Amino acid sequence: MSRVATNGSLDPRIKRALGFTWHLAGLLMVVTGLTVGWPGTPAPLIDVIGVIYVGLGILSLWMTRGRHISGPMFTLGGLLALAA
Repeated sequence: MSRVATNGSLDPRIKRALGFTWHLAGLLMVVTGLTVGWPGTPAPLIDVIGVIYVGLGILSLWMTRGRHISGPMFTLGGLLALAA
């Protein structure tokens, strides 16, 4: 059974799963921002978060050929974390 209907729309279960994943990723971004900005957060943890975000940004830039806003945003966020 195909998850994509003949008219190109997604199965409702797939739409719900994608929506849940989207909101979960947003929550992760907020938690990560709070972790980096929280007083007393160990510097090595902030550095790890920064490196991961720079890596995600470069990966996103490469995978989307620079056509998605997530690439520059992840990269900027990572660089700001590394500068903190």
